[in-house]
Amino acid sequence: MNMSVPKGKYYYWLDTFRFMSAFFVMLTHLRFWFFQPYGLLDEGSQNFVTKVFFFLTSLGGDAVVMFFILSGFLVGGRTVEKLCNGEVVSPATFIVSRLVRIMIPLAAVLLINSLFNIVQGVPNDLWRIIGNLLCLQGVFVNPEPGIGVLWTMSYIVWFYVFILVLILLYQKRKLPVLGGLFVLILVLWVFAHMGGYLYNVLIVASGILSFYVAKQDLGRMFFVWNVIVAILTTGLCHLCGDSVSFRSLPIDNLLIKALQVVSYSVVVGGIVRIVPKAVWVKKIEKLMSRLAKCSYSLYLLHLPIIMMMVYLGVERQSNVNCWSLLLYFGGIGVCLVSSYILYVLVEKPTNMLKSRLSHS
Repeated sequence: MNMSVPKGKYYYWLDTFRFMSAFFVMLTHLRFWFFQPYGLLDEGSQNFVTKVFFFLTSLGGDAVVMFFILSGFLVGGRTVEKLCNGEVVSPATFIVSRLVRIMIPLAAVLLINSLFNIVQGVPNDLWRIIGNLLCLQGVFVNPEPGIGVLWTMSYIVWFYVFILVLILLYQKRKLPVLGGLFVLILVLWVFAHMGGYLYNVLIVASGILSFYVAKQDLGRMFFVWNVIVAILTTGLCHLCGDSVSFRSLPIDNLLIKALQVVSYSVVVGGIVRIVPKAVWVKKIEKLMSRLAKCSYSLYLLHLPIIMMMVYLGVERQSNVNCWSLLLYFGGIGVCLVSSYILYVLVEKPTNMLKSRLSHS
């Protein structure tokens, strides 16, 4: 494999990051609902292999950080580059593109979850549903029951709205600039209500750093050191939190998290510079690109599916054995198949619509 600036607009391995981020979030939620915490497992199940399994299926929070960075990379980095190069970015095209790409699949999942709520006897709150559709969860409303991952959407979407502000302010006509100032006031108002969690918007914005790292040759050793820092900070972030089996270490979690975000950004920017050369590596990259097409559907839909499985009788297992692992991997299969169906029925048509609108 060779490290070089990707040609054109395609970045190798970016789709791999997209799918793996959604996949590890799903693995973490499945393990949480299908198994007891490690410290509450039967004594025979508490061993080194189980510890490795539990660690690998506890990386959902780290995968969310990666999901944030990728969102900033794909939208923020590319848009900021165009603005800095003096290119004209159409506000209307940007708005329609984001609305079609994000809101239609989100609305579909909210509808599915509302139907699941009816089956499970959970009351639906229209105001809460509208608030989640507008990505105001964690700001003015709570995330929809059964779709806990929606807490992340407010930070991503309102970062996109801030990017829209930049697009409007870069316009040469007076009306768009005035509109940009109005939207800026709205964005600052929403940011003010995010309180102490506003740093999540900064994590999304770090995707712009990752985008520019992908344009630079910073040397192999710099990249390797950041991989090491990324691995170390991932481990330390897990040791900073209490669990049933151990007490947290007295480490500044905010500092470790900041180092993790920066190192993740650099690692992503470095890896997407790697151009696959070997045939088998190219096949892996193409496979991950295909899987990544339904990553957004997987990210949104897996928790409602898991909660429905729990409602239908899946219990948290105290043993890690063939039966419990078969149940766990069966849950993975159900989530993947359901997400693919949602992709075919909703996300794929919206992607086609977005493509048509962007060329119209």
